[in-house]
Amino acid sequence: NSFESSQRFALGAQNVSEHFEFGPYTGQINSRMLFDLGCKYSIVGHSECRNENSESDLSIPKKACSLLKSSVIPIICIGESMLHRIDGTYMNEILDQLQGSIQLLNAESVSNVIIAYEPLWSIGSGNIPNDINEVATVIKNNYTGIKFLYGGSVNSTNIEMLSDINSIDGVLVGNASLDACEFTKIIRVFSGTVK
Repeated sequence: NSFESSQRFALGAQNVSEHFEFGPYTGQINSRMLFDLGCKYSIVGHSECRNENSESDLSIPKKACSLLKSSVIPIICIGESMLHRIDGTYMNEILDQLQGSIQLLNAESVSNVIIAYEPLWSIGSGNIPNDINEVATVIKNNYTGIKFLYGGSVNSTNIEMLSDINSIDGVLVGNASLDACEFTKIIRVFSGTVK
């Protein structure tokens, strides 16, 4: 179809089953199904899934492995709570989450994942951390070749500021993606067609 032949857009999923094989997993979509549907990406470990679906360092690495096995790129979400931010342990929390999420991957596989940094306290609040560049730099220095997205209150008001941060490779848009005009403006600004 015309969507699949487009060079400008790719399909992605919001979640995936940790099970690679087909089986009695009613209501779950595995990575092979996503690949067959033409998906290039899938989010794993989003804070809502960690909280509401009890995703953990046990299931997230399995999902990442399954996706890579099916040639679908995992977008692994990580982010600290306000408590970790306030007490100054947020970088340790972020790195612990990342290490837990990729623990089953070898170095070559790790370079094929995308990390989305979404501070829990930022999601939906309108607040953005002032040290995104530092977080991205620490992660990229620890994991060669990894791509880094920022998510958390991304909107058309702050996208210019975010697009000026050289260490981020893109953004993971939440609520703002539900408004077509808002989302289009974000895409245009980040892609450099509007500044």
